[in-house]
Amino acid sequence: MTNRVALFLSGSGYLDGSEITEATSLVIALSKYNVAVDFFAPDRSQSDVVNHLSNEATNESRNILTESARIARGQIKPLNEFNSELYDAVILPGGFGAVKNFTTFLEDGINGSLHSDIKTALLNTIAHQKWIVGICAAPLVIAIAMRDAKQTNAALTFGHSSGATDFIPALNAWGIKHIDTKINEYYLDKEHKIITSGAYMFHDAKPYDIYLCADFVIETLLKQLSNH
Repeated sequence: MTNRVALFLSGSGYLDGSEITEATSLVIALSKYNVAVDFFAPDRSQSDVVNHLSNEATNESRNILTESARIARGQIKPLNEFNSELYDAVILPGGFGAVKNFTTFLEDGINGSLHSDIKTALLNTIAHQKWIVGICAAPLVIAIAMRDAKQTNAALTFGHSSGATDFIPALNAWGIKHIDTKINEYYLDKEHKIITSGAYMFHDAKPYDIYLCADFVIETLLKQLSNH
């Protein structure tokens, strides 16, 4: 039986959406292992729009689903159509969009919440005991979902804690453990069915490092799926 996963995108471009190298590396790794993938994204406006040449915010308004379709080559559905029962796992690439467009963390800190569409999708995924994979900043989204699902003894990684000083105090407040890992490592929380890795949280990472990260988290996911 072919495994099928859902890839949740938050836009296109690391400053206001999904990190493109991370997203495409995950797609390539999934293709390598013959895993079927469906793309989903929220059908609403981005938190902000950033000019990736100047790194400055603009006055534009862009739709997350429309922008994410660039990465998915147009084959993408609104997140509110996601049905966790149809998938073996959910995968989240990083990029600031994972924080900006999926959560209110930048505004609310430890009191931050998930937007209703991603909250429903992830809590249903957790309730159906499906796997969740997140790299780079996306583990923050997973952490909030685990908090909301009252699974606060979960553990995950952003890579090294020194690169995630904005996130670690929140994890501590939620009772979720952070595990330090190196650029070529991941953390597997079997109990809560979470696989996480730092990816571009290591700012000196090279594109090939990101591909290797994507490859080993997908390989690890498939090993876990084959054990059940």
